[in-house]
Amino acid sequence: MTNSNNSEVDLNKLAEEELLREAKRAVARSEVSGIEGFKKCPLPQTNKRFLTNTIVNNIKSNKRKTEAQNEKKKRFSTEKAKKASNNTLSVTRNQEKRKSVKKKSSSSVKKTNNSTR
Repeated sequence: MTNSNNSEVDLNKLAEEELLREAKRAVARSEVSGIEGFKKCPLPQTNKRFLTNTIVNNIKSNKRKTEAQNEKKKRFSTEKAKKASNNTLSVTRNQEKRKSVKKKSSSSVKKTNNSTR
C-alpha cells in the first residue's frame, strides 16, 4: 500500500507542478497580449489535403517543363551538330571540286601551250 500511496503523491506533485507552469505561461500571455491572447484564431484551418496536392502537382509540372526544355536543347544541339558536319562536308566537297577544276584548267592550258609551239 505504501508503494501505491507514494505513486499517488508523486502524481499529485507532478500535476501541481504542471498546473503552476501553465498558470505562469497564462500570466505571461496576458501581460503580452491581454485577453486577445486567449481567444482562438478567427481564421479557418488550412486545407492541408488541397495544399499538399497543389504542391505535388506543381512539382510534377515543373519537372515535365524542365524535361521538355532539356529535350529541346538536346534536339537543337544535335541538329546544330548535323548542320555543322554537313557544312564541313560541303566545304570539303567544294574544295575538292575547285582542285579538280584547277587541275582540268591547268591541263588544258598545258595542251594549248604545247599546240602553239
